[in-house]
Amino acid sequence: MQRECILKALCAYLNEDHVLLFREYLNCDWLKAKDNMKQTVMVIYIVRPEGSDAAEEPVDIGVVIQGTEVFRSLRNVAVALAMLFGLIYALNLSYLRELKATFEVIQKGVLQPGWTQTFTKGACPKEQDAGVRYLVCSN
Repeated sequence: MQRECILKALCAYLNEDHVLLFREYLNCDWLKAKDNMKQTVMVIYIVRPEGSDAAEEPVDIGVVIQGTEVFRSLRNVAVALAMLFGLIYALNLSYLRELKATFEVIQKGVLQPGWTQTFTKGACPKEQDAGVRYLVCSN
């Protein structure tokens, strides 16, 4: 659960919408959602029991790529994200344009430990200067 929150917070910090990567459904809505997934490019879905809170274990976690459910019954969101990265590399897919900064930070900061680089945030809020540089990861 903590990793899931951190990944969602990373999307928010980079001014990207976490709903584009993580879709949450209630168990009762899951069959309807499966039909909508056929139009999805790339997503990690999380199915929670009806009436549960966010801290309760999900019923199912899986990965959908180009409308096809490629993984299901994964242990947690971090494993689902690792599987998604593996598929992206194995199938030579591009990152979602709307989540490019999130994918790059995860790739450079998590998958390549010790990497240090500054970058300009892509979609800075109006209050911030677009030229401000941010530290992504350091030892």
